[in-house]
Amino acid sequence: MSDVFTIDFGNVKEQPEFIFPEEGNYTLVVDAFDPKPVNDEDRQHLGFNIALTFHIDAEGISEKLKVFHNLYVNYENPFAALAFFSALTGASLENVKIDVSKPAEFIGMKVGAILTHDTYKKASDTENDPLRKKFIVAKFDHFYAV
Repeated sequence: MSDVFTIDFGNVKEQPEFIFPEEGNYTLVVDAFDPKPVNDEDRQHLGFNIALTFHIDAEGISEKLKVFHNLYVNYENPFAALAFFSALTGASLENVKIDVSKPAEFIGMKVGAILTHDTYKKASDTENDPLRKKFIVAKFDHFYAV
């Protein structure tokens, strides 16, 4: 039983340096699609959010690198949702209704996006910790059909 909790440091292999990809146009694959109410209960009657997680579909970029995007859907004017779903489906969606209550239907779909770098600190980071980097979609209308 004592071998179960031993560590053999002879198995450690050198890790390649992670190089963050350049900003630009990428094909994204939907990994997670989660419709949910807005956090502010007083504003829930105005719309809802779709929490999206993607990985980048490009050679040499690990699927572990995720792109997170929160799509706000305003009931009266869902302009950002129109831009996203038109790009995702490749169809003109004016005067069309889409049921987004079945997230599994969107998993694996591909969409193009212009990605830019953003820097941030986690709440647990200290003042001396370096800024972290992530990819974000540059603007709501920077999605395109692939």
